[in-house]
Amino acid sequence: APSGSYAARASAPYTTADGPGGMVPPRHVGAPAQVAPDGSRLPVPAWLREPPHRSVTVTLLWLATAPFAAVGPGWYLVLATVLLVVLGAAGWSGRARRLTRRRMGLRRGDAARSLLRLPWDLVLSISALLLGAVLGAGVGLLTYYVVEGLTTTLPFAEHLTAGAAGAVAVATAWLTPTSYSQRLGAREVLETITPGRGARAALVGIALVVCAGVLIGVGSGAIGAPQWAPLVAPPELGSIFLPQR
Repeated sequence: APSGSYAARASAPYTTADGPGGMVPPRHVGAPAQVAPDGSRLPVPAWLREPPHRSVTVTLLWLATAPFAAVGPGWYLVLATVLLVVLGAAGWSGRARRLTRRRMGLRRGDAARSLLRLPWDLVLSISALLLGAVLGAGVGLLTYYVVEGLTTTLPFAEHLTAGAAGAVAVATAWLTPTSYSQRLGAREVLETITPGRGARAALVGIALVVCAGVLIGVGSGAIGAPQWAPLVAPPELGSIFLPQR
């Protein structure tokens, strides 16, 4: 059971003004150190600690899902955007829960309170993601035209172009500083659904098997040209600068 000293010894609470633009959760939300009578530090309870970084797992999952951008870039980008919003909400929710527990300790209604503030967490997530989404769209479009020019004579040029553009767009949105809540949310979700190393390895393994199946389908011709629906395919570069007659 938690001791009241965590709330008593907590420093001044964070506010939504922490971080650039007031939209980035603080990177180290934990509890002040407790000191035992003999002077040694007591461990911070698990319910107050941020989930550990899972950079390798996230990177492998990104690489494993990138081939979907080569066959269905439209739905890939739409679903990636929805996923980033959900992860951002998870990040804000976890942050708020830890800050509350610093002041009040562990309570039975924590899960219900997190559910009630879900709409507000979604608003915060969308606001934090806006800059990353704009940058991702711009960098992805630039990548599309660059790769298109470099792969004109290569086999599967359309798939390479769409896949590179989609993967780079998502990576840019993910790495934008204001998208920290999305990265924190990914850690929250991975810690919940794959708490052990074996579970994470199984998740990555399944994703890589599906990735291999998509690549085989493209290479064998079973999967046709990239489908941009429900979005619109980028216009030809020449049509942007040359007037139509």
